Amino acid sequence: CEALAGATAADHRRIQCPTLLVTGEDDMVAPPSMATALSERIAGARLTLLDRCGHWPTIEKPAACREALRESLSRGA
Repeated sequence: CEALAGATAADHRRIQCPTLLVTGEDDMVAPPSMATALSERIAGARLTLLDRCGHWPTIEKPAACREALRESLSRGA
């Protein structure tokens, strides 16, 4: 918490590499609205919202995460 409290915000518009954001639609820690806003600031970012999934999509929905990553890599982003 101390590290986060002292952190400065990143300028997400400067990200210039292929970006995939994966989050759960039931995430109460970092709600999907945050991921949506972030995806809108990163040019060309892809956002995958997983249904019936909370804050840990790689643990809660590993197959769906793997498929999102596979699809993203096959598209080149």
